Amino acid sequence: MLDLAIGSPGVYDVGFLQPFVDALPPAEHPGAMVLIFNLVQISRLVDDFGAAVALLDYVEKSAADVNAVSPGTSKPIEIARVVHVLRLWNGMAGRDAAMTVFHFGKTLAAIRSGLNSLPSIIDDVEHTRLRAAAKRFRQDFPNFEKTRNGTGHRAELTASVNSLSEHLAGGEFIFDGLEDRTYTITYEGSHRTLVIDHQTRGNLAETANEVFAAFPKISANLPPLNLSKASPN
Repeated sequence: MLDLAIGSPGVYDVGFLQPFVDALPPAEHPGAMVLIFNLVQISRLVDDFGAAVALLDYVEKSAADVNAVSPGTSKPIEIARVVHVLRLWNGMAGRDAAMTVFHFGKTLAAIRSGLNSLPSIIDDVEHTRLRAAAKRFRQDFPNFEKTRNGTGHRAELTASVNSLSEHLAGGEFIFDGLEDRTYTITYEGSHRTLVIDHQTRGNLAETANEVFAAFPKISANLPPLNLSKASPN
């Protein structure tokens, strides 16, 4: 018997989907559990991207506070350390966001392919919505795989003269840069970019919502999604 964990009060409770699993033939229970995991994972990845956006919000606010300090401050070393930490946090947010978008794309693909092991529900799924979600994701993030590959293999890209030469874009190589909310990594002769802001997070949430809508019999029991694209501030 496969049972879904019950959430704490005030927390999303995946246990509400247990009747959906129980109603399927036993042979389909493992596939149903994987489907549910991936659907929940989609919402978590939207939140993960939102966390990267929130970190950049905090960095920008902190940087503004630092810039407001008088040039004649008596603590230049402390300020330099703060500036250095903020720059490191920028990089952390950029790399995590790039990896998050990659995982979102792969999870969406897994949801679609996993339906092959669930013949009992195949006719209940709105495949047009799933295709639309996949198409939108590809349009919004056409280079998500290459951006991830560059991010995940940064050291390998610059490990030798030959490797660096293979990846240069117009004689330039950007190693994990972030400016004006745009993360950039050079990979396979092009600068791969990802905008990390509330608009992009909202786009991911809308794609996730389209995925959820493709499962009308369980969509009401899937995690809630904040579709707002505006900054909470």
